[in-house]
Order: sequence, then structure tokens, then C-alpha cells
Amino acid sequence: MDSHDQAGGDADRLQIAPPAVSRLPLVAMGALVALAILVAIALGLRGPAEFDPGTPEATVQSYLQAVLDGDEEAVLALVVSDQVPECRREFERYGSYPMDGVGFELESMIVTGDTARAELVQRSTSGGPFDGTRRYGDNFVELRKEAGEWRVATASWPWRFDTCLEAS
Repeated sequence: MDSHDQAGGDADRLQIAPPAVSRLPLVAMGALVALAILVAIALGLRGPAEFDPGTPEATVQSYLQAVLDGDEEAVLALVVSDQVPECRREFERYGSYPMDGVGFELESMIVTGDTARAELVQRSTSGGPFDGTRRYGDNFVELRKEAGEWRVATASWPWRFDTCLEAS
């Protein structure tokens, strides 16, 4: 008989459990990741600002959206009437095409009587997995009232309208 058997066998062995590991940090980290994903989705699903029809802001928004969509007729419907023929020629010269990954933020709108000026920040994305939007440039759209409706008189964007949307 060995000394182990004499001391009571396997039942008398000292059992030591590994130290308990708290799962709280892991659960908290998972909750934070889930919250970050929800916030990112909510911000991504947020639609464009809504402006009251007939306001200068709504006209600028409609103009920019029409250009981004490549909708020539919608753009021409928003341009002051004396510049429509020249802008139509610009469309014929350069064409129109939808533009993806471009957006704008309205920084300010200054209205003085029958004229208004929108200061805009242009943002763009390249669509990469780590590429958020980046500030691309500052632009403006100037409007004037024509027959009681706001129309685009000058605009610094897109570049192909530089010649047809000049101050008149």
C-alpha cells in the first residue's frame, strides 16, 4: 500500500478551481459595439432635411438634387428664365449624368429682399469601407425671385454651369 492510499485515497485530494473570470467587461464591450452600430445605422438612414415649399432653401435643395440625379429638365425649371437657353447649350455640350457619393450641407442662407445666397459645404465619399464623408469644398448658390418664385441665378457648382449661371 502506498502513502496515498493510506491517507484516504482520491477523495482527500485538495481540489483547486481556476480563478473566476468576470464576464462583465465582455458584456459591456458587446453592448457598446451594438450601440455604436445602431447609431451608425440611424445616422445613415436619416433622410435629407425638409424645407417648406417656396422657400429659398427648398429651391437650392431641389436644384442640387436635380443636378445630382442628372435631371436636365428639373434643373432648367429652376434656373432664371433668361439663362435657360445658355444652360440648355451647356447640357448639350457636356451632357448630364447622375453623381454618386456627393452631398451638401447648407451652412447659411442670407435673404435680402428678392435675392438670396446659400453657402454650402460639399461632401464626398469614395465608398471605401473606412471612408466616411469628407469636406470637399465650399460652394454657393445665388437665387432671385422671378414671378414670385425663387430661381437659381448663379451657382459655383457644378463646374459645367459656370458659363450659363453668371451674375446677370
